[in-house]
Amino acid sequence: MKLKTTLFAIVFLPLLLGLLQAPTTLPSPYISTLSYIDVAKPLPVTTIGPAAPVVVAPGSCFNVVLGEAFDVSTGYMWQVAENGKGLLVENYTVVVNKLEARSLEICVPPNVVEGLYDLELVGSTHHSIPRSIWVLEKVPRKIRVVIMSDLHFGAGPQTLLEGDICRFSAAFLASSLNSTFMIWAGDITDSASESETIQAQVYRYLFLYKYPVLSVPGNHDNPGNFYAKYLGPVRWVRVLGDRLLLVGIYTNPYREGGIGAWEEISFLEEALKNYSHIPLKIVVFHYPLFYYQGEVVARYDDEETLKPYEPGVETPVSSYWSSNMTSFRYVLKLIEDYNVTAVISGHVHRDQFVKYTSTRTNTTTYFITVTATGMGAATYQGIISFEIDTETGDLSFPVTPPSFIGFKYSSSKLSLNSIPVKSLQTKLVKSSVFYKLEVKNTVPWLSVNSTLVVALPWNRDLTPRFKNYASSPNSSITVLNHITTGDMLYLSMKLYLGPGATDELMVMGLDDTLPPTILLKKYIPAIPTINRTLTIYMEIVDVEWGVDVSSVSVKFNGTSISVKYAPETLMAEFNTVTLTMTLSLKAEETTPTLLEVYARDYYGHEALKKFKILFYPPGVKPGETPVEEIIEVTETPTTTSTIGVPTETTTITPTTAVTPITQTITSTPVLTPTTTTPLQSTVIATESTLLQTTTRQETTPPKGMDSVVVVIIVAIIAVFIITFLSLRRKHTQ
Repeated sequence: MKLKTTLFAIVFLPLLLGLLQAPTTLPSPYISTLSYIDVAKPLPVTTIGPAAPVVVAPGSCFNVVLGEAFDVSTGYMWQVAENGKGLLVENYTVVVNKLEARSLEICVPPNVVEGLYDLELVGSTHHSIPRSIWVLEKVPRKIRVVIMSDLHFGAGPQTLLEGDICRFSAAFLASSLNSTFMIWAGDITDSASESETIQAQVYRYLFLYKYPVLSVPGNHDNPGNFYAKYLGPVRWVRVLGDRLLLVGIYTNPYREGGIGAWEEISFLEEALKNYSHIPLKIVVFHYPLFYYQGEVVARYDDEETLKPYEPGVETPVSSYWSSNMTSFRYVLKLIEDYNVTAVISGHVHRDQFVKYTSTRTNTTTYFITVTATGMGAATYQGIISFEIDTETGDLSFPVTPPSFIGFKYSSSKLSLNSIPVKSLQTKLVKSSVFYKLEVKNTVPWLSVNSTLVVALPWNRDLTPRFKNYASSPNSSITVLNHITTGDMLYLSMKLYLGPGATDELMVMGLDDTLPPTILLKKYIPAIPTINRTLTIYMEIVDVEWGVDVSSVSVKFNGTSISVKYAPETLMAEFNTVTLTMTLSLKAEETTPTLLEVYARDYYGHEALKKFKILFYPPGVKPGETPVEEIIEVTETPTTTSTIGVPTETTTITPTTAVTPITQTITSTPVLTPTTTTPLQSTVIATESTLLQTTTRQETTPPKGMDSVVVVIIVAIIAVFIITFLSLRRKHTQ
């Protein structure tokens, strides 16, 4: 018995000790957050959606129409909200009454608090309608509205990446303006594809979480397809208490029926007639009635002032509506008759403000056309913020750039009224277990001091940690509270940025312990030929925090060259970055050349690979591998290259990381990266050994590695003892 006890102690206690001291973080290849695309939910209803939420008071009911009939036995509504003490999930059961095969009445409880809710319908199947119920108990005296238009998901002013930066900047800028709700004035997508529309829904959910968004489609959205599937109805009527009516319709000159299709005008007329008692009215459609900047005094049937546009004809009428002046005049008459307060439009990618006074009804309507948010523009990408007094109807603009002229005349038929989105330039990078938010206040006239709520795809098995890199004394991004529910992480953040200030926030789910891996995938043609182009494809892989694309450097024969990389969008993850480069060499005989590729991950781990490339004359068969990795270990901080070029010294020096300011939100220790130092030895290895041979002086073994080594040694000794005792026992017998 004593022998068995001794053996147990020798073998199992060290093993148990080693397990207790081993790393608690899971290997990153086996755990990750959802991708952005995974967050999207197709809508089971046709009358509400994340871009057209229903507005209800506590204890009231509303109807929804199902896209396809399915059994619904119950339902509930929920939101993540701030309550002064932190973030919490507010969840309420709703009463679901079946009216017809595809029509339901949904009643919200009388004790529900104000906010924007997701609706869940449960029965034979479970369906979610995100951000679709806007509970409003009392209409505030002043309502602040933010307008975005022409977001063009899937495209950008010059590149897709630039478009993403504009859209992220717009979201954080809009959130910092503390609006009551937001309006999207059309062209939400660029080509009406499913992936673009999914991105729009995800963007709306994650980065404008607590704000109701009311959207209309534009000519780029083709609403008969994916717009309705992911965003909501193409036309809608919403009423805020007894004070404000909102109506959205679809205008597109390229659809059947033209820009003023009768079904749209009829819908608008019916809504204005049914709610004529509501004192304030806002109408939203994509194509503006006017192409003008300034004041217009006329009446709908004034054929002298309101002439159709033709080349050389001075008129405030938009060329898009000029092809159907009957519709133009009919819509304008409705606006006069029902005393519409404001008309919101986009499409022309420039700001145009028109103050229209009807000589027939003595009413004034403000036509606000906003520039593009995420696409090329005549001036710059921007958003508009205005405030409406629900008692007096007065319109004001609380945040404006110095160039703001309001409704004053401009002979250029444009203005610079919108707030440039890059006033608060924002970039958010995602990897499988990591986010990095970069925000910069680029203008001297804007100070940001607001609380934002954002949602991030997450994994419930990960404990989030946060690190703030404040590079300016007048800036901070503070995570006030966070909560994980399902596969989402919700953050309440205090954003403070003075003029010119820059700040960064990192959200981490796991430690980053490994450097990136640089892989040669293929090259075309198979034999590099002098005086012809050679295309090389490479991948940079970092399974943890991801590849910092801004760090990637490629040199050919000592000279930096440009490369194309993918993904090109911030709506993707940066764990794998693909490089495409085109090389050429002018020579007369077989010539060796040098290609160097350097990359860094977001922790600061570095990787460097070198390749010798032999270029051959046409028709010459290579005597050795044309593209071959160079494996070398040197002790000098520079690499002297003599392959195919004059002797010169090439140094690749990574940027030193900013010293972080640590911010602890939970009891989980916050990882503090060491300062990145330049490579002191150049280590190039084969694909299979790169991770083991990369050198960084400050790199330490992963947590728990020493314990694992001890366990292995003790286990070997234990096996030896057991074997010895067994042999001795047999010998004794």
